[in-house]
Amino acid sequence: MKPDLLVAYPTRPRQMALLAEAYTIHRLDLAEDKVAMLVEVGPRCTAMLCNGHVTIDEAFLAQVPNLRIAASSSVGYDTIDVPALTRAGVRLTNTPDVLTDDVADTA
Repeated sequence: MKPDLLVAYPTRPRQMALLAEAYTIHRLDLAEDKVAMLVEVGPRCTAMLCNGHVTIDEAFLAQVPNLRIAASSSVGYDTIDVPALTRAGVRLTNTPDVLTDDVADTA
């Protein structure tokens, strides 16, 4: 049985296909009723794919009590309550410096 992955913000199609091989994917980003979806699958999800524009706070974490990792596909994480994740034992990853060269080139 594959672990459950909550997708709040998807990555590229090829990476999503690879994730689908290893996880049972639940697309929160596509859900018409996000609250109902979280009630149904939130407690099963141990991993989450997101970005820095997705809010992860105490209230959200209460809906995913078995979450162990939130993988953010962005540099920033201003909307993610890192102390709340730490208290819940959830690890957070992001992609620091991924845009450093592009920003320097644009400037």
